[in-house]
Amino acid sequence: MNRYIRKQRRKRGVVLLIVVVMLAITCLLLYQVAAVSFGRMRQVVRQEKQERERWSVLSLRAVLLPRAGRLIELEERNRNLRGDVGGDMAYTPVTLITGQLTLNEVLFHITLADESAKLCIPKWIAIEPDRSETEIRRLAQQSGLTLNRDLFVSNVPRQNWCWQDVIYGEGMHAGRSVLERTDAVSLWGDGRLNIFRSDLETLESAWRIAFGHFPPAELIDERKHYPQLSWQELRERLGVRESQLKILDQMFTTKSSCFSLRLKETDISVDAGREWLFVNDRDSAHYGFEF
Repeated sequence: MNRYIRKQRRKRGVVLLIVVVMLAITCLLLYQVAAVSFGRMRQVVRQEKQERERWSVLSLRAVLLPRAGRLIELEERNRNLRGDVGGDMAYTPVTLITGQLTLNEVLFHITLADESAKLCIPKWIAIEPDRSETEIRRLAQQSGLTLNRDLFVSNVPRQNWCWQDVIYGEGMHAGRSVLERTDAVSLWGDGRLNIFRSDLETLESAWRIAFGHFPPAELIDERKHYPQLSWQELRERLGVRESQLKILDQMFTTKSSCFSLRLKETDISVDAGREWLFVNDRDSAHYGFEF
């Protein structure tokens, strides 16, 4: 009798042990399923956010970049009518406008800039290497940029210019980002500097690179007639020698042809973000870079 009871108890103990093991295995399987499901959910949420961000950036580029020149002109006209700008010119040019827009729960800081009002490094290096190095480095340093030492001596042709290849070291120390420090120099466009829209210091540097001396007083005076003068009219009034006309036509203009759109994303939830630059050059395809 006692042997029978002990045998039954052993059976019940084995069954209980099997049940406990099965419950443990089930819990582990459920935990694994939950972990995988949670991981998949996070991946889907991340992909969905990236897709919303991608479409937001593409939408802003499609809407703003082709209209950058016109938007800058409208802002320029409005500021001059309100008297919000001042300077040595009766009608003061505007080369940069900024704004903010929240799209798909992402805050974008938007900057539209006239790249033709800046000194285009790739084009001006080829004019006169010694003079261009001095002037371009000086303009870049005033904006907080230090250019690579071998930039002006390298014989390797560059097809696609990017700031990471041009700036010495990191170039992105605390403070303004690279794109916020390119108000005097650029990498984009056909290289022709807008005589009216560039600031006086940039114009003087460009003229010294091209001709080895300061711009004539007549040019400074004619800048006050912006935006009425055409390139042909300005060209005739300057009285430049025939030998200088080729360089003048090649490196200067009165109409901008290259504009940029900078988007700086700020994720409201985590206070972090990324940055994009898009360039619309009338004579080339669109450039796009992510920083």
